[in-house]
Amino acid sequence: MKILYLADQFLPEASTGTTKFIYNVVSNILNRGIEASLITYSSYPDEEYSEKIDDILVKRFTYRKINVIAIKCLNKNADFEFQLQNRKLFNLKKIIMEEKADMVHICHPRRVGGIIELVKEMKIPYIITLTDCFLICPKLFLINKQNEICSGANRGKECERQCDDLKLNYNSRYIKAQEILENAKIIITPSIFLKELYIREFKDISIKITVINHGMKFENIDINNTVYDNKSKINFGFASAASYIKGIFVLISAFNRLKKNENIKLNIYGGGNEDLLAILNENSNVNMYGEYSNDNINEVYNSMDVLICPSICYESYSFVINEAFQRKIPVIASNIGAMAEFVKSGINGFTFDVGDSGQLSSLVRMISNNPRILNYLKSNINISNRNIYNEVNSYIDIYNKINNKQPIKIDNHIESKYSFKYIHDEFLGKNIDKRIPFDIKEDFYYAFDIKLNYLRKKFKNKRINYLIWGASYSGEMTEKLITNKLKNFYLVGYVDRFKTSIIGETPIYNIEQIKYIDFNYVFICTTPGRKDACAKLKELNLKVLENYLYGYGQ
Repeated sequence: MKILYLADQFLPEASTGTTKFIYNVVSNILNRGIEASLITYSSYPDEEYSEKIDDILVKRFTYRKINVIAIKCLNKNADFEFQLQNRKLFNLKKIIMEEKADMVHICHPRRVGGIIELVKEMKIPYIITLTDCFLICPKLFLINKQNEICSGANRGKECERQCDDLKLNYNSRYIKAQEILENAKIIITPSIFLKELYIREFKDISIKITVINHGMKFENIDINNTVYDNKSKINFGFASAASYIKGIFVLISAFNRLKKNENIKLNIYGGGNEDLLAILNENSNVNMYGEYSNDNINEVYNSMDVLICPSICYESYSFVINEAFQRKIPVIASNIGAMAEFVKSGINGFTFDVGDSGQLSSLVRMISNNPRILNYLKSNINISNRNIYNEVNSYIDIYNKINNKQPIKIDNHIESKYSFKYIHDEFLGKNIDKRIPFDIKEDFYYAFDIKLNYLRKKFKNKRINYLIWGASYSGEMTEKLITNKLKNFYLVGYVDRFKTSIIGETPIYNIEQIKYIDFNYVFICTTPGRKDACAKLKELNLKVLENYLYGYGQ
């Protein structure tokens, strides 16, 4: 069996999350005894190409045992980078015939749309792995011309309205994208987020789209074995292109608010905007190291206790988050896209509203004031199933079924591994009571039940008098769950800035009365009042985890 892979760019010319995925899969496929080669678009100097087929230059080389056929088009149209059709690439038919591939695996359709059309005409079956939003958004990131996050293309209608600067026929492009997806034997995405995004945009593809997470090698990595105490100084890290869409300016703004905090450092790895960052940065504890390679990746992650991913665009997977988790490094990330899928706030890291540097700085400050919380976050990280062997096994199973003309079963079991229910059940063990006690939102329940289990172990049978900060629905549900789960916890009052009186038989106190109340623990159950609550509890020398937690839905 032979697989022909198709990509828009590849190593060593381009190093991205997609090229890392391609290299991992193809190199491991070759190790399993399956033949493989790769056709990729490229931009090497013209003199490096040894062949010319009409207006197409061809360069053949081997990259770490992978046979690569790099192509480059001369006399490109202005919309070459964005369109999905290019009949000029039909001139590569002889090369594709010579490869004698049993199937084609499209790893990225940009710049090679004409080859996809050609493969279809040649009746070679193909599968496609979607690693970003390109078939939805020609700009890749769902960011419009105003640099605002776009909610979707709506079959090209929103593109015409929000991105008329490209002058494309968006409806025609949408029809071609639909055709590419419809003719694929199976569609794979690396995250639930991306799968659901494509299902929303394109009709009739839900029955053939599934999730296979990008895998990673777990050999030769350094695990973060640090045990943090209240005196630990914390190194935060950033490891991406230092670009606008990766949120680098949000990050700099957040740390400019923390320039008097000597307990923290920020180490920035990634090239781009070096001069502008140096101008904008006002914090002497921020260090910029520029580009890095996979050869020194352990050195990069060894320099951080917490990774920050402040992207202002939808990440479709995020290798850096998963590389940090590999090493037991908690993550702070924007609360959108696949970042919010993998980072569970208060469990294995924290999330903040996309673009909100104030929220980000508050989280950094909270961790620097309570370093021991990192021990708790680290204990919840387990991504051993996200390894390269599981990923390759999944692809080989698909290849074999296509080659043997067998039906491909779309298995959705992978999705459960990133739900709060899966994290809840894995963390608490097989013998726990998994029933939800009453009709409430599942994700909120499972997240809060992990916290309640922590308190059960921490206090055992000791009597605990507790306060609920926020006389709201969140506070009501928090009280209901605590009553159901922790029989040694007794509610002695609510705290609320705007309300007084009582709820049932429980008094509501104002903020200034809290210091006179006999209590052992606090649950913060307010979103708008969270900042004030944290500030007051800090004033009382109370610390997150030790003395308070966030309640249901927080």
